[in-house]
Amino acid sequence: MWYINTKRDIIFFSIFFFTFCVYVIGMIVPVMEVDAAQYASISDQILHSKSFLQIKHRDFEYLDKPPLLFWLSAISIHFFGATSFAFKLPSVLGLLLAIYSTCRFCNLYYKKETSIVAATILANSQAFFIMSNDCRTDNLLIGFSCFAIWKISSYITLITLRHINVI
Repeated sequence: MWYINTKRDIIFFSIFFFTFCVYVIGMIVPVMEVDAAQYASISDQILHSKSFLQIKHRDFEYLDKPPLLFWLSAISIHFFGATSFAFKLPSVLGLLLAIYSTCRFCNLYYKKETSIVAATILANSQAFFIMSNDCRTDNLLIGFSCFAIWKISSYITLITLRHINVI
């Protein structure tokens, strides 16, 4: 089970806690210029025009990127307002999904401690800190890819359909 019962578990839990605090603080930082600002503008325009299928930027068709990031950001902006936090929330949740999926994937083949170390290394990598500030489609891609690898591996390893469940 996933209980905190040793000194090492307390250390890893505190590392995860402080890493999560850094991610939350990073969500408050203003959106980076050029790409992330453009994506935030597109998400805001989708929300105001209520046209989720015709993606436009400054009244011109925008066909460069897959629209899932824009859709999720528009929904987040709808619920939390036009803030940096609302725009970055779907991307950071994608990164957290990648960290959780990595931990669970490693738990299939290794001991609990090894899976926690793998998730800690991934969460504290410089790439994840940068990706949490510069929101792009890569964040969602890595989250869903790690999740799919974990679920397929759990099905192959344990050969039961109950492991296809989301949690």
